[in-house]
Amino acid sequence: MGTIKSTIKSNKFKYGSYSVIFIAVFVALVIALNLVVSFLDSKYNLKIDLTENQLYTVGSVVDETLKTALGDKYSDFDLTITFCTDRDMFKYYDTIVSEVNTYYTSVRDVAEQYARIYNGTNGKGKITVNYIDIVSDPASANKIKQQTQLDTISWDNIIIQNNTNLKYYRVLAFGAFYRVSDDTGNLYAFQGENRFTASIIQCAVAENMTVALSIGNGEKYSSQLKEIFELSTLNVVEIDLSKDDIPKEANILVISAPLYDFTYGNEGEIDRISDFLSDKETYHSLMVFVNASTPDLPNLRDYLREQWGLDYLPNHKITDETYSVKGSGFQTVIGKYSPGDTSSAAYVLHRIASEAGVSTVFNNAVQLTADTTGLRSIYVEVSLYAYPTAKVTYHSDTNGEEFVTESAGSCPLLAISTYHTYANDDFNYNANKYQYVMLVGSTDFATGDYLSGTYGNQDIIYSATRAMATDRVALDIDFKQFDSAALTLTSGTAKKLMILVTCAIPSVIIIIGIAVFLKRRHL
Repeated sequence: MGTIKSTIKSNKFKYGSYSVIFIAVFVALVIALNLVVSFLDSKYNLKIDLTENQLYTVGSVVDETLKTALGDKYSDFDLTITFCTDRDMFKYYDTIVSEVNTYYTSVRDVAEQYARIYNGTNGKGKITVNYIDIVSDPASANKIKQQTQLDTISWDNIIIQNNTNLKYYRVLAFGAFYRVSDDTGNLYAFQGENRFTASIIQCAVAENMTVALSIGNGEKYSSQLKEIFELSTLNVVEIDLSKDDIPKEANILVISAPLYDFTYGNEGEIDRISDFLSDKETYHSLMVFVNASTPDLPNLRDYLREQWGLDYLPNHKITDETYSVKGSGFQTVIGKYSPGDTSSAAYVLHRIASEAGVSTVFNNAVQLTADTTGLRSIYVEVSLYAYPTAKVTYHSDTNGEEFVTESAGSCPLLAISTYHTYANDDFNYNANKYQYVMLVGSTDFATGDYLSGTYGNQDIIYSATRAMATDRVALDIDFKQFDSAALTLTSGTAKKLMILVTCAIPSVIIIIGIAVFLKRRHL
């Protein structure tokens, strides 16, 4: 018994026990701190965005855009962003995506930033982020299906919903938040602010604005064009005009690269287009894209010419040896901006691009005509011309003989017709109302690289969409490229960090270890 007591009272046991207790307490504190930090991170997102262009940060331009777009609804909207799997599962999914190792968590973190900024205080609306596991919690999944009338939902769906009016919602996939290179197929940019802001606007205003794409006559549409419509807060639907009515909520009808003519007659395609554009309550608009390969479509041409003063000349291809993109064989011609009245629709279309000095290009362009002398209350304008150096090559339909006109005479490449009136109803008094028909002489105008930031084509499509969709919102939010997403360090800073990591920290640990050893050896 004496031996046990003496052992307990000895310095070795005493300090050894203190060491064990200290280690146990320290480990417990580390575990507790980790739990606290994990909780705070899930609630406040403690991550620091060190990327040069703040790749994963919600910038001030988002708030400015929402204020402009939502007006009175900016202060009282109530939305929920629902992710269809557990929050921590996205870290696991990131481990199986090698190209961007924060592919899922970055989208999640940006959504949570929106929720922290828009929490129902300081005169702002409210956004809540919610997580459900559709596998282990089928009841929640079925509830969302019923509210949104979706047939199926997947774990990688992100559902943005108006809590006041549940029928207004948007469903996005994670892939929508990234841009993919046409050449390599690799991700090259993040567009979280664009996607979330566009969807928030559409849900918050509680109005399903739609663009209808005609598909019954061989038409083709690029993914880039559809993306512009989506980022302009529009739903995109496809319709066959030979059998489908244009949706009532549609603001814009688009016809691109048609191969076959549109029909007249009882509920014919031309009749549906005419009825759509004759509705003076909602003032619908039309975009038509044709090119030098577009065949003669007499019914469509007659309608555009007689009703809107616009036409294209089949087989009349424009080339320009002076004003064309290098390496295109002179067939990607550069358009000349019309000076025009600064308040006119033609000027508004190209204003951003022309003021920035950016070229707008037309590949495989066809010669247009525009009756600018005036058709009743229709005002016809040309937004972009070919330069006087352009030539027109004409292929005869009868014998294929080729004719070349030495000068295109500054022929139109993009023209727009505007109908203007004043609205007087319960909500408007002498309010300006417009509807537009835009004819573009190149179908490539709205495809692939032509819609990149290199050319003014993108700005013009955005401007036209904004005007035709009642000018509600301009999403001037740039996507953020990964190229510049790097922590920028000077050589001196990098050297200091290297010394700190490789020398200073290990030295401190060694010194502490030696001190403990020297103290313990005398016990």
